[in-house]
Amino acid sequence: MRGSGMKVNFHKSKLAVISLQEDVTTRFASLLHCRVMAVPFVYLGLSIGGSPHRLSTWEPILVKLLTALPLYFISFFRIPKGVTAKCNQIMTRFLWGGSEEGKKIPRVSWANICRPKLEGGLGVRDLDLFNVALLGKWSWRMLHDHDQMWCKVLMSKYGKGHNSRASSWWKDLLKSCVGEPAGLWFENGLCWRLGEGNCTQFWGQGEFSGEKISQLDSMLRIVSSFTPVKGMSDCERGMGVGWKVLLNRIQTRDNLLRRQVPIPDPRCPLCSVDDESVGHLFSSCSCVSQVWSLVLNWLGLSFAAPASVKDHFVQFSHLWPSNKKAGLFTVWLAVIWQVWMGRNEKIFKDGSFDPVSVFEMARLKAWEWLRYKTSSFLHGTAEWVNEPLACLDDI
Repeated sequence: MRGSGMKVNFHKSKLAVISLQEDVTTRFASLLHCRVMAVPFVYLGLSIGGSPHRLSTWEPILVKLLTALPLYFISFFRIPKGVTAKCNQIMTRFLWGGSEEGKKIPRVSWANICRPKLEGGLGVRDLDLFNVALLGKWSWRMLHDHDQMWCKVLMSKYGKGHNSRASSWWKDLLKSCVGEPAGLWFENGLCWRLGEGNCTQFWGQGEFSGEKISQLDSMLRIVSSFTPVKGMSDCERGMGVGWKVLLNRIQTRDNLLRRQVPIPDPRCPLCSVDDESVGHLFSSCSCVSQVWSLVLNWLGLSFAAPASVKDHFVQFSHLWPSNKKAGLFTVWLAVIWQVWMGRNEKIFKDGSFDPVSVFEMARLKAWEWLRYKTSSFLHGTAEWVNEPLACLDDI
């Protein structure tokens, strides 16, 4: 090495190759001035290049079981059942004071010994589960380091699924982490947390954070169909508020308390009667109920508002002919947005919540959003105020 002044000692160096013809191997060894080494070989007491499914490959591990040296080995290969049984036997003898010459009766089963201390065990690692967990770190790293060169090489060589020509390491990894049936633990343990949305295929997920949203599919698709346009920042924020309301992720006081945010008064800031929740704020609050009554009177319909926002949405959406649903969903979203804005105005700016003003602003906001959303909606505000359902026929 030029920087340190060190040089390679070719007399102590050996060349090990895999899947190369003998004459090619000889030429490489001659070029490097070193000898050819047979595979498998032993390095730092570990067998390199041997089949991980053979007991002979694991014999050095059994000798060094109580050291940290085998950790890399068991984090890379799936331990055969016979090797796991042999390791457990060695540890059992050590625990109960036995030896090769004489055995002692174990007082507690090995499964109970491996249980956590809080459950009456000793907290000794279950070697089989520990091996699977270490292999699972490779799958985890592939999810996070998918842009790294080593991950790209593996994906280009083996692909994402099962490959009959893959190495034993890759097959064991799939079997342990992402395959049927034992490997489902890894897939089932994953969940998506929505960030910027660049990597989340939202409609491909049957669940989101454990909460069923299939019944909200039509509403969320309509919300997502809005095309961002210059000057529509409030519309985009309105879509975000509607989405969080339907998933109960909006910052109502009960949700803030659930996240251990100190709230001096959990009651609704509008009516000051019941505790503020998504269902109360956007549906059953006496102040907001007046807004919905004005909306329904304007549309020429009426229904008893349920306490749940999801039920409110489902009931609201089934009152209309199918050709008007998209426009009326926009009305529903505009009311949700304006209620949230009015609530924040009262809390943070000491304003007042007037149901009539909130209704009129929501009606105007729905008209603005429909004008931006679809080119066929060309009606003026007077037509929209007087004949809303007729205006929606053109959407």
